[in-house]
Amino acid sequence: MILFRLLLLAYPKPFRLRFGPDLAADVRRLGAAAAGKGHLALIWFWITVAVDMGRTGLSERWRSWATRHADTSKDGMMMTWLYEIGNAAKRLSKSPGYALAFIVTLGLAIGVNSSVFSMVNGVLLQPLPYADADRIMVVKQPVDALGVDDALFSFIELDDFREAVSSVDEFVEFGDWEFTVLGADAPHRAVGGLVTSNYFDVLGVFAGLGRTLEEEDDGLGVEPVMVLTHAYWESAFGSDPEVVGTVMRLENLNLDGGEPFTPTRIVGVLRPGLHYTGTRQPDFFVNYAANDHYQSAAMRDARDHRMTTVFARAAPSVSQEAVRQELEAVHSRMRSEFPEAYDPDLGYRIEAVPWEAELTKEGRTTFLFLMGTVVIVLLLAAFNVANLLLTRLIRKQGEFSTRSA
Repeated sequence: MILFRLLLLAYPKPFRLRFGPDLAADVRRLGAAAAGKGHLALIWFWITVAVDMGRTGLSERWRSWATRHADTSKDGMMMTWLYEIGNAAKRLSKSPGYALAFIVTLGLAIGVNSSVFSMVNGVLLQPLPYADADRIMVVKQPVDALGVDDALFSFIELDDFREAVSSVDEFVEFGDWEFTVLGADAPHRAVGGLVTSNYFDVLGVFAGLGRTLEEEDDGLGVEPVMVLTHAYWESAFGSDPEVVGTVMRLENLNLDGGEPFTPTRIVGVLRPGLHYTGTRQPDFFVNYAANDHYQSAAMRDARDHRMTTVFARAAPSVSQEAVRQELEAVHSRMRSEFPEAYDPDLGYRIEAVPWEAELTKEGRTTFLFLMGTVVIVLLLAAFNVANLLLTRLIRKQGEFSTRSA
């Protein structure tokens, strides 16, 4: 019985004093019965007793300690909760089938919800990872009678906005054009974004190699230059680090009788990532000097020659609503002064929407639908778990009655 007395030390002292003699009597009786069956039976008996007394002894010590520390304080409440969690885990371990159904049901529901919410949070809830992203807006010129969401803008209209709208500190121009490119491994077609130099700064696009466009790259008579996207640099140039300074030849369709190809120098490569486009993903960005049509008189002097998407960055401390109001006032004046460019019957108007809303407009409904669906899945899982608990309580009704008696 020396081993029994050592094992009994696993229990707290009050438990030993109260139940120790009864446990000793039971161990003597059961040990004698096991000894009558042989040495192997006796060894297995003591192994079973050691495991059971060690497990229940530690459980009693934990319960006794938690009971002594269970008060209304924060630590006391925590100890009580930990004790209850321990008891729950112990009960679940005795019903592995029930525990597995419980864990699988909640695990699948919580896992699906977490995954979808992470996606929705990243796309719809988190702000864009750019400086002053909340100040950037996409300016549109809808034509209601034609069902056109955005008729784009002409250079003259942009000049008027820059001169008259004080609530915007930067207007950014963007247009896309499909070029034939000579000078790489083989001639090929590629999409180029025609932008003003402030495009990169306002929209948070940075060079990983070389530089982006600078202010001296804007205007007439400057050198044509281009900035490659990282993906295009890898596919067309094999990630060649010496690509900066290379001169490519870009087809400009010779719309005004000039040279059909424009020599254009590569000045940089962008960091990896996707970059906003109006309709197509650009392979590179160029200044207007790389395209004769964008510098032609037809493009520069015609108010209704609209080919440019426009972004606006609100001035510091200016609300987006204030920007909208000023844009509408200036646009109304333009429609009055130049009715030939804004047919009143077609319903020209102007609107400005947050850039983030514009980026997510196509997927917002889908993401919200997914979020609603997985919330329903979580509720169904909760109902299933509640049914499991209710079934278990009904099965234990006899046990509860006995305990109550």
